[in-house]
This record gives sequence, C-alpha cells and structure tokens, in this order.
Amino acid sequence: MTLSAAASRSLLPVLLCVAGLVPAGCASTRDVGPQSRPSASNTTPHGGPARASTDEVLWRVDTGGGFLPPEYSLASQPSMTVYGDGTVIVTAPEPRRLVRGRPIQLLTGQLQDRRLAQLIAEAATSAVFARANPDFGQPAVMDAGTTTIDFRDPRTGRLEQRSVYALGLDDAAGVLTSQQQHLRDEVDRLISWSRALVKASGSYLPSRVEVIELPTFERSPVLGRAWPGPPLDELLRASGREWTCGVVTGSQARRLFTAVSTHPGLDWTDHGKTRRLVTKALLPGEGGCEQG
Repeated sequence: MTLSAAASRSLLPVLLCVAGLVPAGCASTRDVGPQSRPSASNTTPHGGPARASTDEVLWRVDTGGGFLPPEYSLASQPSMTVYGDGTVIVTAPEPRRLVRGRPIQLLTGQLQDRRLAQLIAEAATSAVFARANPDFGQPAVMDAGTTTIDFRDPRTGRLEQRSVYALGLDDAAGVLTSQQQHLRDEVDRLISWSRALVKASGSYLPSRVEVIELPTFERSPVLGRAWPGPPLDELLRASGREWTCGVVTGSQARRLFTAVSTHPGLDWTDHGKTRRLVTKALLPGEGGCEQG
C-alpha cells in the first residue's frame, strides 16, 4: 500500500527510531498512537535534531563530468534518487548503443518503511559520512567522471555531499594512501548496497521537462523532425550559460517527453528553422534553467 504524503510525514520519526539513529525522534510520534508519548529518557537537551522532509532528497547518487559531448553531459541524470517519503526514481537500463537526443528514461517505485530505515542507518553509520570533509584522494587519471553522493543526515537535517573522482578506476600510479582507498571502497560498497535495496519498475513520466538549445557551428543540410513542443522562440530564454533554456510543465511536458523518447534526435524544425535541442526530465525538487 502506498502511503499518502501526510501519512509518510508522520511515520518518518518512527523510521528514525527504528534505524536506531534518532532517539529524540521517538518523542515526536505522539500522533501515531497512544503508547508513543515521550519520556525523559528519550529526549535530548537540544529538543531533538531536525528530520528530513518527505518532499526533499534523502539519498542521491550521481556521476558526471569527464570527457563527454555536451548533448550527453547536459542530458545526464542521477542514477538513483530517494525522497523522504520513500519515493524512488532511478535511471532505466540503457540500450547497448546510445541514441543521440533520446532523453534518459527513468523508473519509479516506493521504498517500504523498513527498507527506508535500513538505508538511513547504513548511510549514517558508514565511514563515508562519519566525519566532515573526508579525504578520498585523487588518482592520476585524466578525463574521468566524478561520483557524488548526497545524504540528508537525520541527526542534523542537512544534506551532506561526498564527491569522489575516478571512483572504481585502478590507481596504477599508486598515489592513494591505504586510508583513501578504504574510503573509496566504502563508497563503492555503499552505492552497490543501496542499488540492491532500491527497487523500481514503473515508468516515470515527468511533469516538467527541461529543453536546452545547443550552440550550432554547422547546420544539417536536412531539416529535422517537426518540434512536438511549444514554439521555441517563446519557450527558450538566456540561462546565464552559453545556451538558451526553457521548462515545459504539466501535460504538455509529458506529451513532449513521450514524443522525443519515441522519435529521438537532436535536430528539430520549428517555424522553418532547424534547432539543436537536448531534452531531459526534471526530478522533484529540481529547479531547471534558473539554477544554471
């Protein structure tokens, strides 16, 4: 059974208690049942730490950077996002041959309360988040990607971030210390563990889609397909970067995402002009172009 947002919000303190991380969270569950009244033994002098909101990111894994064409780097998505209410969004398995211009497909699911508590406990007690600013080192590797983990620590309410360059690549030059390698192995283990925990099988159809126009240095002699979205001259605005950008919302966004996924491409024709465009789903909490 899928819980409503309100019900999930009231259960989150219980999950923190189950995880054994936030004893003070037990003092905030008086609405759940008559036996949940707090006692002096399960409160803190500070009144209890902040808790993750159900509409905020609780756990996210993303890999970006490296030497990639802009149409791929701009279209990238976090491989896994878990929200405070247990909603899960992950990237779908990609075909063996990537199709240029096809937005990354996403799957969604719901993490059960017990598994959500397991995820919170595993991340909060791992060496990766045991201290601020851990040193992961940097192997002597060029043009590799950077793996970033975001975790909202229930003890503070803050979204903690850890970034590791060239994760999983061999340290052929031997520049990493044993402690740095241990931390990298722990990041790898934590990501693999969370992927095994999280299950998602339903297609995710976004309610907001970002459209980015790439600068073109050469024009295709063949016009692209007819653009299935709103008029580009009305949609796209300067974004403070080297490209223009716009966000399509609601049912129009869902139709656009479906159309571009079914008939992918970078070159599209709008009002007689060929435009080179990247489209991507915006996840809950992502602002889109205004964050650029």
